[in-house]
Amino acid sequence: MENYLLSIINSRTDKLCKRFMKTHKDVSIALYVRSYFGLNADEKVMEYYSAFYDECNGYLFLTEHFICFDSKLWGDMRTVFQIQHIIAVRKKPSNVLLLKVNDQSVVEYRFTVTKNLAKLISEILEILEKMSLDVEVDTPPDATISDNQPRGRRRARSQFAKNDASVLRFTRMFGLPENAKFVGKYECKIVNDGSYDQGILFVFKRYIGFLADGLSSFKMMEDYKDVTDLQKKKGSTPTATIVLSIKKRGEKKKKIKYSYTFTRFTNCNDTFQRIQELWKK
Repeated sequence: MENYLLSIINSRTDKLCKRFMKTHKDVSIALYVRSYFGLNADEKVMEYYSAFYDECNGYLFLTEHFICFDSKLWGDMRTVFQIQHIIAVRKKPSNVLLLKVNDQSVVEYRFTVTKNLAKLISEILEILEKMSLDVEVDTPPDATISDNQPRGRRRARSQFAKNDASVLRFTRMFGLPENAKFVGKYECKIVNDGSYDQGILFVFKRYIGFLADGLSSFKMMEDYKDVTDLQKKKGSTPTATIVLSIKKRGEKKKKIKYSYTFTRFTNCNDTFQRIQELWKK
């Protein structure tokens, strides 16, 4: 049965294929996407959208873990990438969706989605939230995007943070207010007495902190008001570092100075930019 369905879908007779896909939408699309993009047999296809990519007309398929595009019925353009590698979601004029993907190298994908672009963006952001991934979002409200999408994104992130065990652990460990606005978390390493401790950098609207994994017990948390300098040292993506300089009152009201050095970010540039924006406010 599966081979029969795929043989029909693979047909270049547009009318037959379109008619079959319309009649057996869920079954035909799921088989088609999993087969032609080499996905797992249990990969769930969420939705598909009529779209253009590289001037080719076709379909953009959204699954649980992938975004796929195929113009097989009208050409030979095909592309697929994992949602977990998305680092930026941007809405451009004329119904253009720009997705910035970092998978060994940074690539930008531009899709012109003719209908339901707001729904597509909302679904992508929801999947990213479930994956606990922090991305750059730029979807200005207009006639196409639903009202104030960026603010809705932040509300969703705040609600998600309440259900994230690591964020709850961090806030309770340092006694942060329950209403502390969580921005994102980033896997990295901190330089600790000449060695490197792997862990997670937690970024809040007013605070920044680090919690080491494994055997190390290193932890830190600082208020942005005590940060006197923030620098990004040049280097390749893995070795680029972020240096956080602190100055605050110690015992007997004496000023004490120290710094933290973080490295081995997945994307040091984007992380630095996010922290810098919060620090300057």
